[in-house]
Amino acid sequence: MHLRTNLRTGLALGACLFTVVACGGAAPTAVSPEPNAQAADLPPKPDPGGYEAKDEGPQVDRDQAAILAMAGTFKVHFSFKETTAIRPGYEPKKEYTSDALELVEVVQNEPGKVMLQHILITGDDGSAMIIKHWRQDWKYEDTHVLSFRGKATWENQDMPADHAKGTWTQAVYQVDDSPRYESHGRWVHHGKTAYWESEETWRPLPRREYTKRSDYHVIVGKNRHELTPQGWVHFQDNYKLDLDDETGNPILVREVGE
Repeated sequence: MHLRTNLRTGLALGACLFTVVACGGAAPTAVSPEPNAQAADLPPKPDPGGYEAKDEGPQVDRDQAAILAMAGTFKVHFSFKETTAIRPGYEPKKEYTSDALELVEVVQNEPGKVMLQHILITGDDGSAMIIKHWRQDWKYEDTHVLSFRGKATWENQDMPADHAKGTWTQAVYQVDDSPRYESHGRWVHHGKTAYWESEETWRPLPRREYTKRSDYHVIVGKNRHELTPQGWVHFQDNYKLDLDDETGNPILVREVGE
């Protein structure tokens, strides 16, 4: 569970969710500098919490606005829970939880392409520490996807144009900019609320487990990003897969990461 709380309004949404509440603020207006202007005269950087979802307009524009609406500054609660043992005899591990302050910043915003960088701010003793976190890159009607095949093996996959039509790929990168997963999905809109749901993807062990676990090799999962009037929610539905299984039950357990 990733619970994000709006620092401006103090709102919080819980109950097994990865909830992000947009900071609000006016949408940024592009301003061109005067000719020969000095650096100090350049327009200010847009407020990362100043983007809003749209309830009208072309589908692709509403899609991109929904993606941009995930930017902002948040108080975050992370939670991942193994819920259902699949392999006989497997005992679900203790739920993982963590808290942090996070900035989600718009690094790139072009038609059909958005890059969002997540940055953690930690420290309870008054001395804040800035830590680069994960990144999500979004592309419209992308026909090339990087797919994980297990055990540090990746494969470039071409997608038919008719399959990619109207979809967005979300490519997620880890703190060292190495790939984590990439998948297609479509945005569905209802007023200013919207959701995007991925296809099933394979991905490496998460950072919270790759130095602690050796009993599985792949997370097989789906993601759902859902905007609400208060913010956004990131659902994860994961299965942990053992590629060296000799029991006939390669899936260990189902995990809910929200």
